[in-house]
Amino acid sequence: MIKQLKLITLFVLSLCITVSCSTRDNSPARDISPADQLIKGPIEIATEWQTIVFDKPLQASPHVQSLRLLSCNNQYNFVATSVDEQGLSRSDRFKRLADQQIVEPEIIANDGKHEYRLSATLTGYDYAGPTNGCKFVGYSLIGDEPMKLALPEGAQFVSIKIRSNVSMNIDHLYWAASGYERSPNDTWDSLHPSRIINMK
Repeated sequence: MIKQLKLITLFVLSLCITVSCSTRDNSPARDISPADQLIKGPIEIATEWQTIVFDKPLQASPHVQSLRLLSCNNQYNFVATSVDEQGLSRSDRFKRLADQQIVEPEIIANDGKHEYRLSATLTGYDYAGPTNGCKFVGYSLIGDEPMKLALPEGAQFVSIKIRSNVSMNIDHLYWAASGYERSPNDTWDSLHPSRIINMK
């Protein structure tokens, strides 16, 4: 049952983010949420855990949010390592072109009190200012029910721990609120409680 809920959640997340990552060429730059934050690199992700403390905490927005690992130099391509509840392959990882190695980072976010494991939920091309055209794999906090997609009001992440099965270099990290361009006026009051993740 837990596995089914996770697959449904991943499918819903992918639908929520499709607009911002569907095609690469001739795509307009997407609107940027006030909560969006670019953490400039380059950043080397090693096989051992390392901690990245943000100068400014990653802030919650009443939208689906993901921490995106950005590659802007064509070192990686996308690869599907899982299937959705319809049995369709779902791209959710980078494959290193130099040796065809599938790269599988792990990310644990910290809000100052508790840790939360983020899950790879999508891949795509970003279209926002300095990251326009960069490939990304996005990691999100998944709720315990399929439609719990937004972080609660006031939530923030002050740091992450990150490692990978093989070392990799990324150009930037980007905390992005997907769907903001479609519903910029959303507030937590306008969201049904069933859409808000319970962080305990």
